[in-house]
Amino acid sequence: MFYAPVIFSAGGKRDAGLVRVLTLITMIDNFVFTLVSAFISDKLGRKKLFIYGSLGCGISLLMAAVGASNPSTGKEMQTFDWIFAISLYVFVAFFGLSHGPACWLYISEILPSQWMGYGTASSWVFTILISSVSPPLLSAISYGTYLIFAGFMVASTVFSIVCLHETKGKSKQEIMALFAGNTLEIKESLASIFGL
Repeated sequence: MFYAPVIFSAGGKRDAGLVRVLTLITMIDNFVFTLVSAFISDKLGRKKLFIYGSLGCGISLLMAAVGASNPSTGKEMQTFDWIFAISLYVFVAFFGLSHGPACWLYISEILPSQWMGYGTASSWVFTILISSVSPPLLSAISYGTYLIFAGFMVASTVFSIVCLHETKGKSKQEIMALFAGNTLEIKESLASIFGL
């Protein structure tokens, strides 16, 4: 979302008005689906939000890679350009439903209050890292960037299934109890997945 105008401009070839409209749609998309998340996170649960969000983001990033692999050379949007744009809108929708707002909610639920600052800081560090490496990656490997990020979404799906606990409807004390005795269980789960 940080680079939507740059991504949609196709290297400055597209009409500035079209780029603004495409970017505006991205922002509205994010706003609407973040609002929807506020209403469904307690019904669906955090773990399911992360799992479905990771799957949806991963699939849409794969489709974005397909669209970006064959960009048009003119000012008009062609079929692959539309596949790319729609894939990004789907990605933003899944992100707005899940990872965007749910990570802040999950951090506040699972961390003791004295560690909340560390959780918030780590989220911002990774946001800065991703937003810093994206432009050079897009310049260097173009659509391969979307494939890399899709791979991270696969890892996020596995992590969400194996390591995350459902916190829906639980008190802070119940959540702390969930995580207190499960360090060994998480290590064993990861060891079985990676054959360690």
